[in-house]
Amino acid sequence: MKKLSKFQFVLLNIILLIILIGSGGFLPVIYKLLITCVLFFFAAWYLLSRSPFSKKMSFIIIFLPILLIYGSGYIYALVYDEAYLGKPFFWTYLVLAIILYIKDSYQFSKLKLVTFYIIFCLISAGVAHYTTVENRAKKIEHSAFNQAGFRDKEGNQFGFESFKGKLTVLEFWSVVCANCPESMTKVQNFAEQYKNDERIDFYLVNVELKENDRRLKKIEDQYHLKKLYIEKDKFEELNIQVTPGMIVLNPEGKIVFAGYPTFYKSKYNYIVDILENEISKL
Repeated sequence: MKKLSKFQFVLLNIILLIILIGSGGFLPVIYKLLITCVLFFFAAWYLLSRSPFSKKMSFIIIFLPILLIYGSGYIYALVYDEAYLGKPFFWTYLVLAIILYIKDSYQFSKLKLVTFYIIFCLISAGVAHYTTVENRAKKIEHSAFNQAGFRDKEGNQFGFESFKGKLTVLEFWSVVCANCPESMTKVQNFAEQYKNDERIDFYLVNVELKENDRRLKKIEDQYHLKKLYIEKDKFEELNIQVTPGMIVLNPEGKIVFAGYPTFYKSKYNYIVDILENEISKL
């Protein structure tokens, strides 16, 4: 089989990298994981078979950039004790690199390789679904919610009963969360439409990092929504592992949504539809 030129090989890898990263803006996480896993598998196999470089250099060019991108996010999350939505991508791509690197040494059949990798991708997709798509409303016990220890700046405590009587939106964020400012801004913009509706309350709930008080205030000052605070261990008891996260309670106190909202209409958990549906019931 004719080899690609070095320029062609590098160019195709750049295009592949752009597709793998850029697809996140158009696809739900679970679909992105499944589609990019399959695409990456066959693209990497093809590129390796046509590579003008040595085996090691080919693997470095194909896999190192994508693993560095997701790996750096992984390290950042570990340092700051944050959950990381890119975890399934990192491990799936790393496993793919290992499979393709050792396939010749162990003489695995193509069918076995494809079967194993598809199974692994499906498991990874299940993890992605659990951490990004699932509505966890039914998994949060009211006892845990009541003991969450929400408080305001003055130290006043807020329990489950405090939120009854109104549709309540709790947007959880943290200082070290890169995606939180965008989500908080969109929540605030949505809240503006209902600023005169006394039946609805919007709160920004900071998952406290006390050592970052100055940075916390700088971020908070950009938003005029009501603000509450919760300790990190109490936040984790609510079964939401990542910020930005959201809990929506109806006026009866029932949790109607808990999880990771999105403001992209084509994706799961499109929070605007969820909120407008609850508002229509008021």
